[in-house]
Amino acid sequence: MTAPPSGSATGSQPSRVFLSYARKAKADEALAKAVRKSLTEQGYSVFMDQDLPVGEDWAAEIEAKLRCSDFMVVFLSKPASRSEMIRAEIEIARKQADSSGRGKPKILPILVRFNGSLPYPLNAYLDPLQHTLWRQESDTPKVLIDLHKVLGGGTVSISPASSFSSA
Repeated sequence: MTAPPSGSATGSQPSRVFLSYARKAKADEALAKAVRKSLTEQGYSVFMDQDLPVGEDWAAEIEAKLRCSDFMVVFLSKPASRSEMIRAEIEIARKQADSSGRGKPKILPILVRFNGSLPYPLNAYLDPLQHTLWRQESDTPKVLIDLHKVLGGGTVSISPASSFSSA
């Protein structure tokens, strides 16, 4: 059993992490699932749209979860960079961070097999932010370590089950 994350949003509450990815991009979704599994195992409160129950007003629930998150991890592949939903989620996160006075949710970009420039307006929002890069399965542990350093610091244990799987 691992210790709860040292970083928290409200002292004793685990940081709330929102995962934003393009469902039509298999690598993005598989990596998002691996990140969700690892962060959940580390004690973080993680939201991914696949957690929504049948019949839920998904757009309202996604916006509510995003607004109350401490961090937004956005997986950016070429298809994701063209997604209207990804763009809308990033805009909501930016406006929330600006209006909350606490700078949250903090956007954490992960470039997924992405080379080149992000399209406007994503480039205006995300180019100033440091990103981490995922090109292949062997990059998954580094991505998890990079995220954990920002989310709560300390060390992270990475189980083989947290590895990437596109199947």
